[in-house]
Amino acid sequence: ARAEVDGLKVRLSSIQCELKEREEELKEVHMKESAEIAYLKSVIEERVEGKTKQALDLNDAAAKLSTRIREKEAKIDELTNTLMETQLERNSITIQAEELMLRLQACERSEALTEEENARLKAEAERLRNDVIALQETSAREIDT
Repeated sequence: ARAEVDGLKVRLSSIQCELKEREEELKEVHMKESAEIAYLKSVIEERVEGKTKQALDLNDAAAKLSTRIREKEAKIDELTNTLMETQLERNSITIQAEELMLRLQACERSEALTEEENARLKAEAERLRNDVIALQETSAREIDT
C-alpha cells in the first residue's frame, strides 16, 4: 500500500507541475489578451472621439445654416411686405388718377369750367401718372434686390 501511496504522490506531483505549467501559459495568454484588449479599447476611444468631434462640427454647420436660412426668410418677408405696400400705394394712386380723369372728362363736357381749371386738372392727372410710373420703377428695383 505504501508503494501505491508513493506512486500516487509522484503522480500528484506530476499533475501539480503540469498545472503550474498550464497556469503559467494561461497567465501569458491572459497578459497578451489584456494588452490586445487595451490596444483595441484605445483605438475605439480614438474613433469615438473623432466621430464625436465630427458630429459637433456638423451640428455647428447645421446651426449656422439654419441661422442663414432664418435671415434669408426674414429678408424675403421684409421685401414681400415692402412690395405689398408699394402695390397698395400704386393702386391708391391709380384710383386717384382714374377719379381725376373721370372728373376731367366730366369737366370737359361741361362748358362751365375754365381752361385754367382744365389745365390744373390735367397737370394733377399727369403728376399722379408720373407717381405711378415712379412707384413701378421702385417696385422693380426692390424686387431685383
